[in-house]
Amino acid sequence: MNEKQLLEKYGKIRDTKKLREDFRVMGFLAPHIACIRKFDNLKGSMEFQHHPRFYFDFVDEDGMRDEERELKRKIDAGEKVTIGELLGINSKKDVKEWSGKFAERIGL
Repeated sequence: MNEKQLLEKYGKIRDTKKLREDFRVMGFLAPHIACIRKFDNLKGSMEFQHHPRFYFDFVDEDGMRDEERELKRKIDAGEKVTIGELLGINSKKDVKEWSGKFAERIGL
């Protein structure tokens, strides 16, 4: 995938320089790296692609992505959350995709 496609799919991507600024890499087994995020010492993994080299989709050792962790924090704090947040729907494209998958699951 090119940079634009990765950004659309994963939101945040990093080149090698940015990865080194934000993470300590502990090891790798393509297409994944084991890493520690520097600002909070959170262990996790990321995916990467070889060409062009980009790193993306950080998942912590508990299996949570940042947006899922933030949603959990809001719920635990008793803050209001929208159905869109619960379903991971952030754009009209997401609504269309989610609706199509839902229709398939229920046989429409």
